[in-house]
Amino acid sequence: MRELVGNMRIIAEIHSVSQLSEGLLSACGGLIFAPYDYGTEIIESFLCACGRLGGNKCGLYIKLPLLADEADAGYADGLLKRFEDGFDGIAGENPYAFMLALKYGKPYFAGAFHNIYNGEIKETFTANNAVARFLLSPELNQRELESLYDERSYVFSYGAVPIMNFKHCPVKNAGGSCGACPGRAEYRDEKYAYTAKRVKVLSCSWVLYNPVTLNLSRFGLKGGVYLHFDTETSGEAEKISKAFKEGLPYSDGKTLYTSGHYRRGLPDYCADGFKTIIKKHVL
Repeated sequence: MRELVGNMRIIAEIHSVSQLSEGLLSACGGLIFAPYDYGTEIIESFLCACGRLGGNKCGLYIKLPLLADEADAGYADGLLKRFEDGFDGIAGENPYAFMLALKYGKPYFAGAFHNIYNGEIKETFTANNAVARFLLSPELNQRELESLYDERSYVFSYGAVPIMNFKHCPVKNAGGSCGACPGRAEYRDEKYAYTAKRVKVLSCSWVLYNPVTLNLSRFGLKGGVYLHFDTETSGEAEKISKAFKEGLPYSDGKTLYTSGHYRRGLPDYCADGFKTIIKKHVL
């Protein structure tokens, strides 16, 4: 069994330019930019800010949205063509994102919704160097993570965990309009409020997050850790990254945290549709 130890490797995902800082860039070996709005001016401002802060010291990835129709995929293709020299790699959770990484010869980071949770799926992904790095399923427990861990794998270690993606519009369903869309919506059950964020390309989709922040810092993980910064400020992201880099527990004293499935695990089922895609085009 491989323990989650080794050289510390941090990849952070951010959603806005305001979350950038020199300290965050220096702490990370990779930074994934996943804007909620894929307008060209937003991506330009991100690359300019990274240049000013020394972002060339870590790998810069652009994350493509999970849900994309044909027009959105074509728009993403155009973005990659325009900003090809600005990004070192492409992150995604969908076969079209992987295909675009192949088209532009960029290393691919396979995200959470590729659902890499057993050895067979992992071998499918790692059979070709096109998949440079990958995130192991956040639903795995410590023992399961250790059995799959290697130098290219990352463990979802901090942040809001996405639990659902959908195309229907909660704002319109509530009687709102596109012009007055706040870009977020809230769902409630008897215990929690769940936040959904809008992802805008040409069309819109939504991602729903777990309302309790995942935090594995108390376990002193080494090797590859994945930090997702959604609402965190640049200062908070820097502090959290530093804590993980130094192997220290982190708490802001007010946020409710969970260790997720780290002590529990995943039911025994299999969903390997992506295997067909990657074998057809890579193996």
